[in-house]
Amino acid sequence: MTRELLEKLYSKLKSEPENHRKNKTGCFDFFEEKVLTQQIFDKYKHISVTAKTMKNYYEKHVEGRANKSKEPCTELKNCISEYLGYQNYLQFCNSLSRNSKNTSKWSFVSFKKKIYSFNGYFFYPFNDILFKA
Repeated sequence: MTRELLEKLYSKLKSEPENHRKNKTGCFDFFEEKVLTQQIFDKYKHISVTAKTMKNYYEKHVEGRANKSKEPCTELKNCISEYLGYQNYLQFCNSLSRNSKNTSKWSFVSFKKKIYSFNGYFFYPFNDILFKA
């Protein structure tokens, strides 16, 4: 769910009319400087998060890059969820669960060889990774 949260955050930041820098660094700078400083997010002032940290979270959890970032804390997830229009992170997760009950999404990571499908099943070489999102 962290991946989906960060994807939606980045998408919304890119679409902000006041944000003139649409790359990752620019978007997360905008998040740190303009979004987190809004009065409605005062209750999250004790969370110390920089644009660089947010970019690292995105690169690790969305792009699959190896870095030392951990999982964002629950309060940061709540803050991001509120910015996206949800009450909190739990409501965000519940909305995703409701939307995906009848659909199954597959994500493929680190493939070097061909994937084969047969009767709706996917087969892949042993060393490569396949996970259900």
